Amino acid sequence: MRIAYLCTDFGIPIYGSKGASIHVRELSRALHALGHEVMILSRA
Repeated sequence: MRIAYLCTDFGIPIYGSKGASIHVRELSRALHALGHEVMILSRA
C-alpha cells in the first residue's frame, strides 16, 4: 500500500529530536517494515 503521511505543523521538524518528530519517523519506519511505501509530506 502507498501511504502519504501529511505533517503540516511547523513545530515538528521531521529530523528533530522532539517526541512528535520521533513519532513521525518511527511510525513511517514501522509501516515500511510491514511492506508499505511511505512518503512523508511536510511544510518544513
